[in-house]
Amino acid sequence: KSAFAKAAGIFVLYLTTAANDFCREGRRQTINAMDVKAALRELEFDEFEEPLNALFQQYRQKLQMKKEAKEAAAKAAKTEGTM
Repeated sequence: KSAFAKAAGIFVLYLTTAANDFCREGRRQTINAMDVKAALRELEFDEFEEPLNALFQQYRQKLQMKKEAKEAAAKAAKTEGTM
């Protein structure tokens, strides 16, 4: 277990370093999803890109649902306040 955890940690550092390189090429300071995807391709881990795309899509949907719920709650509060 320890060796697997160590290998996973090294992989994450390696991927982050590669993503950071793409980020710097774009003259940005914050790594984004496109940087991570480019790093995966660069490191020849293309098989992870499709599952990662699915996770990003789920994440964005959850953010959108939270945003809509917050807007609906604010609208309801505003409607109650005017009565």
